[in-house]
Amino acid sequence: MTRCFRCFAFVLIGLLHASPANGLVKGRVTNETHSRPQRDCVVLLIRQATEPEIVGQDTTDEDGRFAFQDADGDDAIWFLSAAYAGVNYVQRLSDGLNEFAVYETTDSDTALTVVSHHIIVDAAEKRVEQILIVRNDGNRTFRTGEGHGHGLEVLLPDGVTEVRDGPQGLHTHGPILVNPDPVRPGHSQLLFAFDLPASGRLSQTLSYPTGTVDVFVRPADAEVAAGALQDRGEVTFEQHNFRRFSGAGFNRGDRIDLGINTSSWSLSALWGDADVKWVLLGLAIGFLLLAVFFRIPGKTGSPSRAPAGGPPDLEARRNALMHQIADMDDRYEQGRLPEEEYQTRRNALKAELVDMTRVLDGEA
Repeated sequence: MTRCFRCFAFVLIGLLHASPANGLVKGRVTNETHSRPQRDCVVLLIRQATEPEIVGQDTTDEDGRFAFQDADGDDAIWFLSAAYAGVNYVQRLSDGLNEFAVYETTDSDTALTVVSHHIIVDAAEKRVEQILIVRNDGNRTFRTGEGHGHGLEVLLPDGVTEVRDGPQGLHTHGPILVNPDPVRPGHSQLLFAFDLPASGRLSQTLSYPTGTVDVFVRPADAEVAAGALQDRGEVTFEQHNFRRFSGAGFNRGDRIDLGINTSSWSLSALWGDADVKWVLLGLAIGFLLLAVFFRIPGKTGSPSRAPAGGPPDLEARRNALMHQIADMDDRYEQGRLPEEEYQTRRNALKAELVDMTRVLDGEA
């Protein structure tokens, strides 16, 4: 598999099965930064079966239009990709005219905010997962670090310098977590995990203005000192109890301070290691969807890797559902999808996602 294909691999599982209609694919690329057609942009038509295969290539004309002829339709996954200003843009193939947006880039992060920041603490296993829902309100893709891989930078809690799990390319520079994936306009997500410091304290400086912070601690009766966060009591997700702490309206540079007693619990003894992983992943996905009133990212950002050991087809389908919802959210917010169609399709996908999560958590 080429390097280009590896860049697209995470996107493939999030796309619907769509085939070129009547062997003809048409579309238009628009530079949304300048609100004009983008000429001389190379667009690829890619078919994903066992391996991704480029089956068509065209360069946009002065009106930003492209077309592919004689593409055989089948049950494979089809999508379009284009690279502009060093950033890959990918979207699933649709019927009719495929509208494709690209953007100029910027190295300024002033348009970035964190809509919601979720912290999920397994006090017994001393594991922490964090989910950041990031919004780029600008009309340029945030991209920095030409040649050295810097990008979205998040300050880790005091004493944490290593993470486990997360999207490809995620790395640390001392106390800074760096996600090199460009942040395209709209919503994106970042999910990662790390070991809870031996002290049981989580003291973290927020790198960006943050709408809400929600902390979920398991077991629900663990001793927690939540600082300025409010104790919201117990919440139940997939028949497991967590204690929730939350706050709102944080500025860049504000700090979250938590103290957690980790001395007397062992979740692996209660459920087993595999069950713990699936419960935490299920919680992460559930509250991620709720975080921005189901305004989660779609073709922006990189999805997290699911824990090893689950059924790969079901994992892929669950991730696909998340990205399908995200794609519809993006198009609805851009006025490209009627509200009635949006609500109907979204509710159906959401219901399937809930069922899929239950299956993977061993509760169906």
